[in-house]
Amino acid sequence: MMPDLQAIRDLVRGFAKTGLWPDEICRSVSRYLSRQRIIKLPLRVRFYLAVRGFCPIITLKTDGWGPLAFYLVKCPRHGIVISYPHGYEGYFICPLCVG
Repeated sequence: MMPDLQAIRDLVRGFAKTGLWPDEICRSVSRYLSRQRIIKLPLRVRFYLAVRGFCPIITLKTDGWGPLAFYLVKCPRHGIVISYPHGYEGYFICPLCVG
């Protein structure tokens, strides 16, 4: 089964409900996405990834953190991963390259 955008959102939402922190969510979902050969994404998302290199997919808030927007990001080494904006400038870090 190839993952689609709704499945990725459900994974992020599910991991957040279990109490994981954003960096743990990004690492877990990115590991899953890196194992997939094909990810079924809408045209708008594919366009954003091709032009900008990132696309927002979901914003969550839990009792411990948030609201925080999660993005699909194109990593040259790992392909499509999930991350959130870091720092004042809002840059993205591939969770698989870091950890």
